[in-house]
Amino acid sequence: MSTYTDEDFQELKEIVIENNKILRKLKRKADVSTTFTVVRWTIIIGIAIGAFALLQPIWDSFWQTYHSIADGVATINEAKDSVTGISIQEVLEAIKNK
Repeated sequence: MSTYTDEDFQELKEIVIENNKILRKLKRKADVSTTFTVVRWTIIIGIAIGAFALLQPIWDSFWQTYHSIADGVATINEAKDSVTGISIQEVLEAIKNK
């Protein structure tokens, strides 16, 4: 035999309805939070890609200048190595005699 009354079932029904409302609110908040998280990461990734696209020509120019300077230094070092053994005095005297 059941010891539950209609009042008990009515109270249980009210509690279930209240829990259902609370759970729906929690689900709605979780959905909104997920949506904002996706939007936030989309914006962050978009800004990163945009910054890369904006800064890439500047970066390429920097590296081109760097390699140019490095090549110039290498050329100067090669020229220095090729004239080893010639003194400045000899060069000055050669210029004076011309």
